[in-house]
Order: sequence, then structure tokens, then C-alpha cells
Amino acid sequence: MVKKFIRWALLLCIFIGLFLGTLIYFDISLERVNPMQAIPRDAMYIMRSDDPIPAWNAMRNSAVWSHLRTQKTFAEITKDADAIDELIKNNSRLFNLINNVDCFISAHPVSDSTQEYLYLLDMKTNLTDFMQDWITPFLSDQSQTVRKEYGRAGIFEIRSPSDTLYLHIHKNLLICAYNEKLVKNAIDLLDKDKEIENFVYERRFIDVSRRVGDLNGYFRLYINHAYLNTFANYYLDEPNEYIASLSKALGFTIADLSLSDDRSGLWRFEGSTGLNDSVQSFLNASLKAGRGDVTAMRVVPERSAFYISLSFESFNKFYEELWDGMRENDPTAFAEYERNIERFERFFGIDLQDDFFSWIGNEIAIIQTAPTARSSTDDEFAFVIKSNNISQAKRKLVHITERIRRRSPVKFRTATHRGYTISYMAVKGFFKLIMGKYFEKIERPYFTIIEDYVIFSNNPETLKNIIDDYELQLTLASSPEFLAFWKNFNKSSNIFAYVHTPTMFKTAKTWIDPETENQINKNKDYLVCFSQWGFQFSRDKRQFRTQMAIQFEDPKEIIKRDKEKSDARQQAVKRLDERKPSALSRISSLFGDRQSDADSEATVAELRVLPASDFIDMEKISIEDNQTKKQVLRFEKDGYEHETEIKDGKKHGFYKVYKDGLLYIEGSHKNDLPHGVWKYYDINGKVIERKRFRNGEEVTKSFF
Repeated sequence: MVKKFIRWALLLCIFIGLFLGTLIYFDISLERVNPMQAIPRDAMYIMRSDDPIPAWNAMRNSAVWSHLRTQKTFAEITKDADAIDELIKNNSRLFNLINNVDCFISAHPVSDSTQEYLYLLDMKTNLTDFMQDWITPFLSDQSQTVRKEYGRAGIFEIRSPSDTLYLHIHKNLLICAYNEKLVKNAIDLLDKDKEIENFVYERRFIDVSRRVGDLNGYFRLYINHAYLNTFANYYLDEPNEYIASLSKALGFTIADLSLSDDRSGLWRFEGSTGLNDSVQSFLNASLKAGRGDVTAMRVVPERSAFYISLSFESFNKFYEELWDGMRENDPTAFAEYERNIERFERFFGIDLQDDFFSWIGNEIAIIQTAPTARSSTDDEFAFVIKSNNISQAKRKLVHITERIRRRSPVKFRTATHRGYTISYMAVKGFFKLIMGKYFEKIERPYFTIIEDYVIFSNNPETLKNIIDDYELQLTLASSPEFLAFWKNFNKSSNIFAYVHTPTMFKTAKTWIDPETENQINKNKDYLVCFSQWGFQFSRDKRQFRTQMAIQFEDPKEIIKRDKEKSDARQQAVKRLDERKPSALSRISSLFGDRQSDADSEATVAELRVLPASDFIDMEKISIEDNQTKKQVLRFEKDGYEHETEIKDGKKHGFYKVYKDGLLYIEGSHKNDLPHGVWKYYDINGKVIERKRFRNGEEVTKSFF
């Protein structure tokens, strides 16, 4: 088949070259047609090159191609490539004549499991007048060629024992495919007497095309996101709701591919992406909320399989746009969301806007880290929130955890690791409830605080490992490989996604079946070689500026470096374990801090094995479960901030006093009288005095 294809390709190229030579010689230039007008609306993606021979040579000479051709399946493909390469070398003068043609390849769904390709060559000059005199007689004389009437020019069937190539010429376009229906669809689009839908004239496509301008690179990629879900289903065992949502929300992406000239193996796409503005979505909310700095890499471990950052100028703006969109797009779902929020706030006596959303800064991120030698699970997900006021965040989180603890049977609520407090919220589905399905991975949120970042995870062991990485400076911000890769992106954006492929292999078992895992492992060297993937959306007026980079490296070097870093980390953690705790850490563990007290502290291991029954499942409670009928009263007096629960107009429940965001007094009331343990803190957050009250009378007193 390959030899026959090459023979016909050579014959076609010879005649096209002759026609072009004739046209150039006689300076003939007739009406031309935009090739995109011939591409049917159901194109899932399109690859274009306006300089195919240099682009081909660049690909053939790249380090990526040299490595991939050693893989068995890819080696079969390279046989065709080698033959075409030889054809070009042996006919250099001919190919110089057609070196400036535009080449388009578009992919189309033809069944639920099959896609076919349409090939177009824009010869930059009109070939129609030469069909009757030159091409038609030649092809008609070939025993394996049949001409069929269709449209104004007809279709040639160039047959071989295994395939049939269908060819049509329309003015400056040479159109061919191995599927007759695709060629007929292209002809229909060019026939002005037939009204066939074409996305070239669609406003969203035009807007993106104007933004990217002329092709600037070896190849241009067009992605029609309306068919993203269709394309994904060819490779997935079952439909994916997230991809389906993206398929509806996104319009078109147009991006140009450039290759590094120094054989460093870096591939970059840069262009623009438009949104379907008739669909309210997560992405629309992100676009309207503006761009924010991407900084969580300061605490994200280097051993992360992926890091997805959502940044914005204002989280409140993002949140408002997100739920306003839901209200407009899906009123039923929004009504359910409002009921869930009301149920949560009434059940726990918490104001989510004031107690949680108010301290969120300009970035939230989801990460998955690789298991360590001490990991108790392979499912190491974490959720990172940048705070705009970490003192306020600490105070509000203490309040939330205490309110939740009153409804939970758990005896303790915190643990300490290397001086960092690890706490928990005993509520299953907390983030899914308040942030939607995109954050449902964090079901039982434990949390710790590093710098200005609050980090949540299903497992306290995951937080323990993240703390170790931060203490050992093994974060993405400290990784030379990541920092070199990060230079290809903007420092501020709306969405940034990063994948470290070697680490992804270690976590893949949590989301793929054994058969797929076995197949992937057989081809590990040909997947790991693309060591770093990055993708970024950055607001650019009404669209997203789109950037993607892929880093190729020698897989042997990658695996060697990965093992060396893993071994070095293991030894470094052992040295941390052997280090004696500082005096400050010993005092903190004895007396506790603003997030904990000594009576309720546990080990990380004890937190990890909390039974599921200790966690409140939000899906199993109703508004009627809240019988307290309490409210929270906040007021200022003498420069201090007071916060107390009231019931029937009386102080009944917790009572706290703050100054400049720091907790000074913590206690409770019963029927308007002090009741239970009251604690008094100094400016460093240490307990300096405790008092115990019973119905307003002090019964114990102790000083520290």
C-alpha cells in the first residue's frame, strides 16, 4: 500500500509541479478560494502548514522524532515517512515549485468509533482550467482510476488493492481523502447552490482568527471544542462529564506550534481560545474575574503529578459570577445549591461568606502528589488556598472547626508535625458542597497552614509529607527543571495546569484499570520522555490567550534523576526525624497554640484512622436537624472585636474576643452567664490563664 501511495503521490506532484510551472511562466493568476471554506463543520481539529517541506524537515530532524522511531508501532509509521523523505530528496526541484503551498489536514468523526481525515492543498493558483486538458485525460488513461460525476468537476477514484483515494480539484484547491463522503461534503460546501453549514463564517471563529493573525510557526492547530467530547470518547471507556462540560463551554482554539532550534526538545503552542458566551460556565466566571498571580508553587511539592491553579483578581467576583451563571443556566441546580448552603449554615451556625470566603486570596489550586515511602495511600490529593489575610484565616478556621466539632463525636481535633498544626473538619463533602463537583476529590478535609497558604487534604499523612517537602525546600519553586520550564508561561493567568509525567506514572494506578496500566508500562519510555506538560489560559479581553509547552528529554536521564531525587528525599527526611525539636516547638506541643489545646491533641496517625462514622455526611442531614435556633452576634467595644452565640436574646454558646485579628479571650455562656473553661491568650497566642465557671461562678483558677 505504501509503495502504491507513494507512486500516485509522485505522479500527482509531477503534474501539479508542471501546472504550477506553466502558470508561473505565463503569469496566470485566477480567482482563489479560502481552503477553510471546504472543511466541513464537524472537523474535530485541523492541522495546517503554509511551508510544509521545511516544517517536515524540522520534525524529522528533531530529537523527539529520533527517539519515537525506536518504538515498534511508531517505527511502522516512520517507514512511510522515510519513503516520503526519500521522494522529496530525489525530486527537490519539483518540490521547490510547490514549497509555498498551504497544506490542511482535518479530522472528522465517521462513526462512534472511527475518525477519517480530509487533505487539502492550496496551490495558490487556479487549476480548474487545466483539469480538462491535462489532469482528466491523464487520470482517465490509468487502469486503476475511475472518474465519477459529482458537482461541477467530478471525483476521481484512485484505487489500490487495499484502499481508494478520492480526489477533486476546485479552482486552487486539491482535495482528497480515503473516505468518499468527506470529499463530497467538501464539494457541497464549495457549491454556492447548496446551503451547508460552515464554521468559517461563525462569529466566534472569526474573533479568534483575528486575535492570532497570520501563522507564526511550523504548524497551526485549530480545535473545534464542540466535538471535543466526541474525540475524547474514542479513547475513553465511558463518557467523562468534565470533558462534556468543556465541550459545551469552549468555542475554538487556534494556536501555532514552534520547535526549539537547539534540540532541547521544547515544543510550544501559542494562540487564543474563545468561549461559548451563550453557556454560563466555570470558564466564563474565571474570565470575568480577571487574572491573578500564580504563586502556590512555593508550597506545592516537586514530586507532584499535577498542579492545577485557578487564579483571579478577586475570588468574590469569581464566586459571584460562578453562581450567577448557575442561577441563569440551571435554576434547578442553583436552588438545590442554595438549600444545601442554608442547611450547612443553620446546622453548624456558620456564615460561609464571612467565615470562609472572606479570607480567600487570588489563587486556589488542586494537586496530586506521588506516594512516599511513608505514605499510607496512593490517593494523595490536596487543595491549596492562598489567603489574603492569614491571621484572619487562622481565626475563622478555628471557629469553623469548633462549630463542626460540637456536632461530631471525635475526642480530639489537631496534631503537630515539625511545629505545624494539622487540624480537621469532620464534614464529608465540604468542598463539593460549597465549590461544586470540581473539588469533590477532597471529601474529608484535614488542613494545615504554610506561609500564607491553607492546605487541605483527605489524609493527614499527605499534609505531613507536604510539610516535609517544604522544610527540605523540595517544592516546585525550588526545582531547577520546573523553573526553566515555567519561563514559557505568564506569571499571572486565569488557569494554569502542569503535569510531571514520570510522577504521573506513580499515581496512575488510582484511576486506570490494570490492563491499561500494563499497556502503558510497556511503552513507558515513549511517554515519560515528555517529562513536563504545561497549559495556561490568560484573560485577553473577551478571550483567553492560550499557551502550551511540552518538554522532551532522554527517558533514561529522566528516570535516573527521578530515582536520585526520591532517594535523596528519603535520606533528608530521616535526618529531619533525628533532629531534636526546638525549644519553641516543645513549648508549643506542651501548651498548644491558637489552633489547638493540649487536651484535644493527637498524633498524625490517630487523625488518619478516624472512623467514617465520626465524619458528618452533609447529604444525610436536613434543615430540620438543627434544633438550636441560635444566631451569631458580632460587635466591637473598646477597640476589641466580640463574637458570641445568642439564643432567645441571651448569650448562649461560644464567646470570643479579638484584637487586630488575634484571639485574646475564648469561653462560653449558658443562659447569659459564663459557663465552662475560659482561656486567656497573650499577643503570641499562648495560653497565659485558664478559668472554669459554673453558671456564672468561678470554680477553678490556674496560671501558667
